[in-house]
Amino acid sequence: MKTQLSIFLLIFSCLGIFSQQIQTDSNSKTVSIVSKLPNNSISIDESFSFSRTIALKNLISINYERLLFRNRSNSLNYFIKVGVGKVQANDLYENYNPDLQLPVSMVILYGKSCNLFELNIGMRLLDDKANEKKYSLFGILDFGYRYQAPRSDVYFKALAGTDGITIGIGYAF
Repeated sequence: MKTQLSIFLLIFSCLGIFSQQIQTDSNSKTVSIVSKLPNNSISIDESFSFSRTIALKNLISINYERLLFRNRSNSLNYFIKVGVGKVQANDLYENYNPDLQLPVSMVILYGKSCNLFELNIGMRLLDDKANEKKYSLFGILDFGYRYQAPRSDVYFKALAGTDGITIGIGYAF
C-alpha cells in the first residue's frame, strides 16, 4: 500500500511540470491552449512561378521577422519582415536582369494553435544592373498557411500571391 501511495503522489506532483496554460471562453464550454509565438524568427523562402505573365521567375531570400504587436488573446500577431536575396527574372521583359532583392513587408498571423493563416503585404526592391534605371519596386501580396507548433522552434509555410508559389522554413526564437 505504501508503494502504491508513493507512486500516486509522485505522478500527481509531476503533473504541474507538463501542464499548459489554458483559457476558457465564458460564453461557451470550449477550452483552448494559449500559446504565444516567439518575438523573432529567421526564415528561408523560395518563390517560383510557372506563368509567363509574372515578371519574376524565381526568388530566394533570407528573412528576419520581429513582432510589432499582438492582441490579448494571442490570436492576431503583426510582424515586420526584412530580407535579402537573389532573383531570376522571367523572359517577359527584355534587358531586365535583376540580381539582388530586398523585401520589406508586414506579416499578419492569425490563429490560436499551431495552424496559422499568414498574410504578407509589402514591397520588394530589385537591383537591376542591365538598365539605366538601377532599381525597381514590386509589390508583395501573399497569403497562405503556416504550421508552427507551440513548443517547437521550427515552422513551415506555404503561400500563394504576387510572387507565385512560396514555400519556406524558419526558426523562431
